[in-house]
Amino acid sequence: MVSVQVKTSVVSQCVEVMLLFSNKAAFLITEYEQTGALFARLNKAVQSDMDVVDVEKQDLKFVLSSIDVCSSRKPVDVQNFRAIADLRDDVDKALKTAVESKTDGECKADA
Repeated sequence: MVSVQVKTSVVSQCVEVMLLFSNKAAFLITEYEQTGALFARLNKAVQSDMDVVDVEKQDLKFVLSSIDVCSSRKPVDVQNFRAIADLRDDVDKALKTAVESKTDGECKADA
């Protein structure tokens, strides 16, 4: 698996948006196992004392997909929209600007 280094604050926002969509029942029952596992991994990363943490690239892609799909299933309140749009941009930027490290196979990103 390829990991991306992401600011812990961005990962924390990912956890919050996953909670928001879960509370809004935006996930299908068949998605909860994968969503729960992702939530656990992201939450564990947030608990670290580091400013930047490694997150699996596929986990970030799942967050992006969740934002897109869940926002259409259960529209978000206006006050949450800007924060979610900003988070989506941050995660997308982390994925796009990730550069393969030649020494350890990890990706590094500024987001």
